[in-house]
Amino acid sequence: MSTFNGEENNVANPEHPTSVLQMRNACKNVMYTVVSSWAYDGKHKETGMENWKKAGIGIDVVIALFIAGMEVLIIRGYKKRKNAE
Repeated sequence: MSTFNGEENNVANPEHPTSVLQMRNACKNVMYTVVSSWAYDGKHKETGMENWKKAGIGIDVVIALFIAGMEVLIIRGYKKRKNAE
């Protein structure tokens, strides 16, 4: 069971009973691994973004708005001083 094709990855005789038994066993092992993973335990139904990432994005937005506001205030002050001269 591999993700790429090659001579060593192909079953020599797929009709041989031992080959069939080993392929079934490999499939069973893969299925067992997937079903036993965290994705099927029922506690991870919410697949959304983690809360710490949401908080980080929120903080970034607040900082960006603060910087933009300060930029506007600085530009207005500069224009007032320039017009006053």
